Amino acid sequence: MCPSFVCNLEQVDFLYADVSSHTNYEAAFDKCVELFGGIDLVVNNAGLNGDANWETMLNVNLKGPITGCKLGVKYMGKNRGGKGGTVINIASVQGLVAFPMMPAYSAGKAGIVQYTRYYFLKKCFLKKFILFSL
Repeated sequence: MCPSFVCNLEQVDFLYADVSSHTNYEAAFDKCVELFGGIDLVVNNAGLNGDANWETMLNVNLKGPITGCKLGVKYMGKNRGGKGGTVINIASVQGLVAFPMMPAYSAGKAGIVQYTRYYFLKKCFLKKFILFSL
């Protein structure tokens, strides 16, 4: 059975973004606004695993989604001319339960769980009409 929606390929584009770089990530947001007139949804899904290169991993897994949340508020917040929207942060069960083989990975994912809870409960849901979800 076919989906009940129709996707116009003129409404879809791929943009490269290094989520560990605020400047690069924001350039992707700017390009979305240029191409589509605004942003309605942010999905923070980029991720690395393994603790061997833990600093790079935390830059992608923790700093990246935090930057994505902040940019989502900036570009979607009704207080800044946006229409509101949704931010979805992809975490992991390892953010809820300690995993002894990858402590830095688990810590990064736990940070995203807590950061999402903060935004949902305190900052944006009531003030800027942006829904945050895990």
